[in-house]
Amino acid sequence: MLAVQCLRLCLSIDSNHAAAYNNLAVLLHKKGQTQEAIGYLQAAQSMGSYLFEPFYNHAYLAKELGDLQTSFNVVQKGLKAYPNHASSLDILRELDKYFQSL
Repeated sequence: MLAVQCLRLCLSIDSNHAAAYNNLAVLLHKKGQTQEAIGYLQAAQSMGSYLFEPFYNHAYLAKELGDLQTSFNVVQKGLKAYPNHASSLDILRELDKYFQSL
């Protein structure tokens, strides 16, 4: 996939580009490489705490994989960067409801 190659090239030039790590993770997940994608999302989060996207994407993947506690923790961190992100708020509400029902 050409986009993956371009993002890898970007990261070879600037290994601290958080948005590139996030975008690479999304593409890898679409290719079925979810565990590798999660690693890139974690890298993006550590480099770009000002971005909400890596947190949202990680929360979404963790929820999809059934790791609800990780999803809950990560989505809260993403909401610190962008408190009104509707999709993150949806995940948080859904997880809040689930955990309260236990």
